[in-house]
Amino acid sequence: MGLAEHRAQLTVPAGQSEEDHAWPIPETTMSSPSRPLPDPSRRGIMFWLPPGGVDNGVWASAWAELADLDAAEVAPVLRLLADADVGGYVGTPGGGIKRPRRRAIHRLWVDALQYHRAEDVLMAFLHNRSGRGQPGSPGF
Repeated sequence: MGLAEHRAQLTVPAGQSEEDHAWPIPETTMSSPSRPLPDPSRRGIMFWLPPGGVDNGVWASAWAELADLDAAEVAPVLRLLADADVGGYVGTPGGGIKRPRRRAIHRLWVDALQYHRAEDVLMAFLHNRSGRGQPGSPGF
């Protein structure tokens, strides 16, 4: 029996729509790593972000990953995003535990609705740091 036939035999509980109901999947069906989320707007902000991070105090309704930063870049980038009124959050996926021979990841999430503005802010920061942007310097 396929998934479609299995679902056809089930009834939707009273007061719920088919989208709201989490259908049980038969044991013989392989699960998928990508499952639709009914009404993702009902999820809280922290559903989308890893725990233990730091934000810049600017609210955003949806988040998108933008870049991985060095530890020294976190505070200035978050400040610049806040100055541009763009929500920013930096977290460490997998936790902050340092693994031997691996640097900690400081992943930057930004307001998804202002993604391109956040890119511009980040690119300006990266261009201007450490004397870049001067003739003869790396990255000019």
